[in-house]
Parts: sequence; structure tokens; C-alpha cells
Amino acid sequence: MSWRLPRCGAPSASPCSPAGSLGAEPRSRCPDVRVSLVAALASLLGVVTPVAAPASLVLGALSLLAAAGPTLAQATTEERVIFQATLTAGAASGGTGWISVNASPGGTILTQTGTGGLSPRQFNYVGTGYAITALTIGTNGGIELAFLGSGRPATRLKSEGILYIGTHKLKFSDSVITTFSNRVETNSGISWAKPSGATSWPSFSTGSTYTIKVAVPVLKNPVPTKVTLNLQENNGQQVAVGTYSSYQQEEKYREYYRTGLQFRVKSTAAWPVRATESSKPTSVTARDLPPLEDGKILRTEFSNLAAGTTYQFRAHLVEKFATTDRVVPASSQVQEVTLPPAAPTGLGVAAGNEELRLTWTAPTGATDYDVHYTSADAATVANDAAASGNDESAAWVDAVSTGATSATQGRPRATILLLNNNVAYRVRVRAKNSGGNSAWASGTGTPKSNDATLSALTATSSTSASGSFTSLNIGAFASGTTSYTASVENTVTHVKLRPTVNESNATVKVGKGSSLTAVTSGSASSAIVLAVGANALKVEVTAADGATKKTYTVTVTRAKSNDATLSALTATGSTSATGSFTSLSIGTFASGATSYAATVESTVTHVKLRPTVNHSGATVKVGKGSSLTTVTSGSASGAIALNSQGATAITVEVTAEDGTTKKTYTVTVRRIGTHQLSGLSVTVPGKEYGNDY
Repeated sequence: MSWRLPRCGAPSASPCSPAGSLGAEPRSRCPDVRVSLVAALASLLGVVTPVAAPASLVLGALSLLAAAGPTLAQATTEERVIFQATLTAGAASGGTGWISVNASPGGTILTQTGTGGLSPRQFNYVGTGYAITALTIGTNGGIELAFLGSGRPATRLKSEGILYIGTHKLKFSDSVITTFSNRVETNSGISWAKPSGATSWPSFSTGSTYTIKVAVPVLKNPVPTKVTLNLQENNGQQVAVGTYSSYQQEEKYREYYRTGLQFRVKSTAAWPVRATESSKPTSVTARDLPPLEDGKILRTEFSNLAAGTTYQFRAHLVEKFATTDRVVPASSQVQEVTLPPAAPTGLGVAAGNEELRLTWTAPTGATDYDVHYTSADAATVANDAAASGNDESAAWVDAVSTGATSATQGRPRATILLLNNNVAYRVRVRAKNSGGNSAWASGTGTPKSNDATLSALTATSSTSASGSFTSLNIGAFASGTTSYTASVENTVTHVKLRPTVNESNATVKVGKGSSLTAVTSGSASSAIVLAVGANALKVEVTAADGATKKTYTVTVTRAKSNDATLSALTATGSTSATGSFTSLSIGTFASGATSYAATVESTVTHVKLRPTVNHSGATVKVGKGSSLTTVTSGSASGAIALNSQGATAITVEVTAEDGTTKKTYTVTVRRIGTHQLSGLSVTVPGKEYGNDY
């Protein structure tokens, strides 16, 4: 049986054909004028007597309703209308007493659009198309049912057909009816004649509307076809094979039906009543397989199926005489099959403390997942080996069934718990549903500790980076305590820290500010220079997981210097404030000596002092009396005027970095007298000596 459902076609016939006579004289008929309507009443009347008629009543352009079914026994059959039209009687077309309902000569015709590829006036019966071209009724009661073309109704139709005109019913198979007789079969129809005196036949009048129907008896409960649908593998892909039995009703009724098929993605919508609707998805390929059991078992294979999708397959009986395929509802049997889902994609494995966190993209149709893990390599435990037990080093372990994971509950994530840190694991995940399991998605991961604590932290200090470092007390250490302090003298310029990590795979950095340097656990860091004041030294620990961090801080406060001494002091003198200054000896300088002196000629009027502090943090002022001016260490002061006579005390005041400690140095400069002799006379008794002596 082909997957494509065949459709009924219109009959092939010439537009006009010769016909038998209704009266004594033969006449030709065309479908648009009056073609014998013979086939309908023959089986009801039995014997037909030709009746002459000068004209005919033509009922044409009829629209049809389709349905069908087999005939079994009277108790198990029902009528199915296979043709129906409503028409109106027109004007007289010939002699007195004849009424026409054809388009010619001017009568009104009710036309309806045909369905299933059949035009109006057509119907299908057991695979053959027919067209009723005229229903002619004479004034004497003669009736003719005419068909298009030369093919008279099939034997089966003639034996079982029923003609309704309004409420009046005539069987095609009747050879004699109470008031009718002399049925005649022509090449294109069936005709009956009404004997004189009959009263049961209706009268027809112009403008009256009549319903014309052709019906056949059908089987009420045809035997359903048996259906199965199973998954199989074909060339590496899963296919669905639908199996169904050919129609096994007794032979008399087999020609009424054929087996129809439908294949669809499962939905909540009802199956359509037409066999050709809601057919297989366009992506699915269907092909017929060789039948089994001498043709009694038919098979169709469906391929290109989507993983994780549920498909439904239906085989049913289709009435062969309907204008479009009509499913017999009672004959339908449905089977369904669900394909296993595709393997999860995008498997990600993130390491945690004694755990691995898994995420993936869920495939279509997955309802749950299997999650397995093992620490064995592939040579020991194969990738596709079954899970067993809970020894991760010897087999795959089902994390869900052993409780070693948080439940997936159909969600695309899971966390495998109770693992050993720093051990490499293989993991695998597969999706599943009622149809089975997907392939495995695999990955690897190594759990890592999140311990970022220290087990010990000590400090040492020195007066220089390369000097000897001695222990520095930062207080008692506790792993959970992250802040420590220490104070040092100003002379202490450098500190080293020695951190020890609690978990051996953690790493540690030490430094100040943002400048941190990796340090080996248990070893001292490099020397860290201290500024005067508070110095926040950092110890940053990173756990083995690479994400967890913890910072310890050691704040070392270095005191300010109290050194208020000078390391050098010199002087220069000049004969004017703006003149050239030359070196002036104040004696040998010593940092501990605070008093110095110098003698200058009376012509030297100004002096400058150049002090250099011993500690860079100290400041210095120079001046005379209480008028002192700040001087940059190592630079000359401003010119200081010497007293006109005698000694001039010049003060150098040094203030230590601490701002409190001070020390004063004094330089006393003495000028030689400003008067000299212009002449000298000596008187000796008896003599006088002048300037020449």
C-alpha cells in the first residue's frame, strides 16, 4: 500500500452519448439538455415499461455530499448519502404538461461547488466517478435517471443504490414496485414507467423546490485494522515501522474500503475526519516495506525522525465512494512511540571543594538524566561500561542512586558531592525518557579545596633591606583572625613576613598596596620597606579552587625620628650682603659639638651658614637672635649682617622629624676693631722723635 492516499477522479466520458428510449421513439441526449436518468429507479421498480414522452423534466447541476460503507446484513447497515442536490422546477420545455428544471430552456438550476476534485453533479462510488446529468419526469409518470458518458452504473450500484425525490424513495434494484413497472436499462441510465391509474407518484410544478439524493447502504461497524508501531534501527538511525493488516471484511464489502494511514507528532488535537489531512510531518520520510503473510500484513517505515519526539500512527478504513476520503471513525486504531532524546550538549564541569558542578543543554523530550562518575582511567573502566557499586576507583558510580549528587529532577544541572580533592574524575551524563536513553555526554574535572586560610604567620624586621632581620612581635596568630599589628622604632626600615598555608595546594602572595609577590608557603617574603607611620602589609591566600581568596593584614607602625643633629655645618663671609662670599673657618665640625667661633676683618660685614641635618626628616632654621629663617638642609642661609663692633652670635636650630626634639648650634663671629693709628709721636726728655721712628 502506498503512503500517499489516492483520491477519487471524475469519470472519463464524452459530453453526449446515445441512450435508450423513454417512449416509442429513440432520441439522443446531451447532458445540458436532457440525458436519461435511468440508473436510479431501475433497482426499485424491477420491470420497466417504456413510456413515450414528448418532453422531459431535467434536473441537473446537482452538488454532492460524500460518504460510504459496506453492506453486511440489514441489521448492521445504515444508509450513506453519496449524492445530494437541491433544485427548482423550471418552465415547460416541450408539450403541454412537461416541466423542465434544466438550464435549458430557461429553468433555474441550483449549482454547488464540488469537493475532492469532482465538479458539480459528480460523485464517486467504489473508485469510479459518475455524473448525473438529468432527472426527467414525464406527465404520465415516466422517470429517467441519466448518467454522463456511456458507462452505465456498476452492477453493485444498481443492486444497492437508492433514489430519493423529496420524501419518495425508489431502490435501484427493484424490478417491480407497487405502482411502477417495466424498468429499462440503457447505456447511460435507468428508466421506469408508471402504469395508468397509479396515484403514489408526486406531481411537480414550476417553481417548486425538490431535494434529490442518491444513497447506498453501508456497514455500521466495519472490522478495524490491527496496528502496531515499533522502533527499529536502520543504517545507524532509528526508524519507526508501522504494521497494519489489510482489510479483512468479507469479500462482498472489501471493495467499499481501502486502508488509510496517518502519521503525526503527538498532540492534544483530535484526529481529522479526512484521511488526507494532518499527514506526516514534511521532514519525515515514509516508504512501504514488503508485506508479510501473503499480503495480509502491510508495513510502512518512517525515517528522519526527531530525537525525543513522540509520534502517533493511525491506520483506518476509508470509504472508497466518498467525494473526498472519509475516515470510518470506528475503524481507527492508534499506536504511538517515543524516540529516546539526543545526548545532552555543552557539558560543563566546574570544580568545587570535594565536588564537581555539572551543567548542560537539555535535549528535546528529556524527562530525566543519569549522572555517573569515576576516578579510574579509560583503560581500567571503559567509557561505556555499566555503573556498579560505589567504588569510584574501580567502576562508574551512579551519583543519583548513591545519593552522591543533588537531584537533577529533570533539570539540566547536577552537583556530584563527597569527592576527593585534587583527584581527577571522569563524568558522563545522558538524557532519558519513556522511549529510552540517549548517548553519553562526557567530561572531566578535578575537585579543588576552597581552603584559603593560613596555619601560621610570623614577621621579622631590620634597619636595612640587607641587614640582619630579627623577630618582630605581631601578636598571637589564629587562622580565623585576619588583622595583626606591630610598632617599630624609626631606625627599623624593613620587614619580612613568613606565611604558611593551611591547605598545601593553596598559594600565597605578600606585599604592600597592590604590589604583591608570590611567596613559597613557610618561607619569608622579600624585605618590605617601611615608611614612617602605619604600613599595611598584605598576605593574600588563594585556595586550590582558584576562586576562593582570603587576605590577612599586618599593620606595622614605624616611629618618627628624634634625631635633631647636624651632620655638617659651614660658613662663608663677604664685605656686603650682595658681594662675593668666601669660605669662613668656624673650626672643625662635630655633630655633638654645638658651639663654633670665627674672627673676621672689620671689612667683612655679612656671613652665611650652610647646615646639613643628620636625618632627612629633620628641619633647620638659621638666624640671629629670635629672627630665624627656615633653610633647606645642605643649602646656604640668607646673608646675616654682623654687628658693627664685637661678636655676633648666629643660631642654627634643628627640629627632629618627631616635631618635638630640638637642638641648637651657635656660631659666634667676631670682627677685628674698626679704628687704626694714623701716626705715632714719642717724647724723650731732651729729645723729640717723630713718625720716622
